[in-house]
Amino acid sequence: MQTQAPQKLLLDIETAAEKLSLSRSHVYRLVAEGRLPVVVIGRNRRIPAMALEQFVEERLQPSREVK
Repeated sequence: MQTQAPQKLLLDIETAAEKLSLSRSHVYRLVAEGRLPVVVIGRNRRIPAMALEQFVEERLQPSREVK
């Protein structure tokens, strides 16, 4: 029986970019613009995993029927 590793609470920019399917520079821009929150620990910036989920949920568009 395999046990799943717990999900990380904080993600580095590169991991966040990968999860969002965006470039690192785009995620850095979102952080700089204040559109993605960060946690600063020393010289490190981490994005809370729940902030990524919220970011996506806030941008969901209703699907349109295709005829």
